[in-house]
Amino acid sequence: MRTPAITKGSTDTQMFGCTEMEMHSMIEHNSYAHLLGKDAGDLLLAMSILSDAQELLAHGGTDKVRQYMNRSKFILSECMDRLDNRSKRL
Repeated sequence: MRTPAITKGSTDTQMFGCTEMEMHSMIEHNSYAHLLGKDAGDLLLAMSILSDAQELLAHGGTDKVRQYMNRSKFILSECMDRLDNRSKRL
């Protein structure tokens, strides 16, 4: 039996439950960022997703929990990249 080729989209979907493009869209349209500023808003979004993961964990949704934790880590990574780029400009 031949294994199907893994594409970027399918890898993203396995990791996040959505594509990387959808992850970037989630960050771009983050309503917390509009209220609190980009960095604080994105950090609050990551915390909110972790809260959702906790709730799913309480109900046994382990694969979704993993995906939600990956979403949160992706957002935190984006925040870290922005901070790193700012410090390089100083």
